[in-house]
Amino acid sequence: MGDRGLPALLDGVLGIPLVMALGLLDRWVLRALGIRHRPLKAGDRVLVAKLRGGMGEALLLLPLLKALRQAVGPQGRIEVVAVEANRDGLEGCPWVDGVLVLDLPRAFREPWFGWLFFKGLRSRSYSHALDMDDSGCLTPLACLAAGAPRLYGFKAPGQQRHRLYIKSALLAPGRHRMELLKEAAALAGLDARSVESWPGFLERSLKSWKGGTQALPAAPPKAYVALAPGCGERDWQRAWPEQRWAELIAALAGRGWQVVLTGQGGHDQALAARLAKAGQALDLAGQLDHAGLTRLLRRAALVACADSDIAQMAVGLGRPLVALYGPSDSGALGPLLPGPRPRGAAPAVALTANLACSPCLEPGSRHGYGCQGQACMEAVQAWQVEQACWAALPQGGRA
Repeated sequence: MGDRGLPALLDGVLGIPLVMALGLLDRWVLRALGIRHRPLKAGDRVLVAKLRGGMGEALLLLPLLKALRQAVGPQGRIEVVAVEANRDGLEGCPWVDGVLVLDLPRAFREPWFGWLFFKGLRSRSYSHALDMDDSGCLTPLACLAAGAPRLYGFKAPGQQRHRLYIKSALLAPGRHRMELLKEAAALAGLDARSVESWPGFLERSLKSWKGGTQALPAAPPKAYVALAPGCGERDWQRAWPEQRWAELIAALAGRGWQVVLTGQGGHDQALAARLAKAGQALDLAGQLDHAGLTRLLRRAALVACADSDIAQMAVGLGRPLVALYGPSDSGALGPLLPGPRPRGAAPAVALTANLACSPCLEPGSRHGYGCQGQACMEAVQAWQVEQACWAALPQGGRA
């Protein structure tokens, strides 16, 4: 779900009082029916809700979904309710029985459509529901509408969304999303250790997808570096200046590397087209579906990007990564996971200028960016990114 429009407006104005009122009613009903928390068991039917964020955040759910499948077994059922922005990261997942895409704007425009959608969810008789979003009240309300008696999720400071949960985990600023997923697993009664680490997880699991790696399209034959310079039109504050990307492309080409540009959406495609025209780069922006992007990244000698879904894909595919961060917290969603780097994991670098005012965009916060400029991204110099690339590439950065 985007952070603009009617859904976001109603979420901010009506969400908190609504969850508080329904939370009190729901707890009374649960007590009256004798429904309490119990761990997941074989045969349970589980709904996982992810109605905010893009593909990168959805991909991070995969280790949790695998752990849930192991808990409920083949006779159980795992379904995910998602939105169009993150469905690509979930569809085809071997541990999920179905991905149900909710068109939120249409549900608000056409209440009859929303009623039919949630009526269909209620007919599935879920025993548990996990709200995997970190802010807003729409997702816990959606879980409640789905009819699952046991709701779990995160308690966000300054919000009341946890009022609907039977158990919740505190959303602490600066904690990486993978740590939170382990806590979500523990809420549902799973051993947190059953949630595997993300570095290399996607690469290890690709053979489980339908068709396996053989179903992926071919990647460029020459050794190459993949760059994803865009962050979308709405998140322009996260973007590194275009001229700096041009300097990086020239430096990579000067050391013999083929540079391949990727991105989705009109804004990112236009940016890639300008960079390709000005420098020595192959422009594939907007030309790859999810499978094609997966193939491109998993064969790249290095992936470089700003804070975007590409960073999570690169880490999951076990590729060397240089990612640039400014207003967003690299400690919460970045490639640097807590603890020592797993054996054999590719190097991942999160570059930031470390300005006093950044990061200013905290997970779970209703507030947007702290300023309307790009000071924190402009402070990251081209030579810093180049040095990080040479360190991550083989042979001192030469093709």
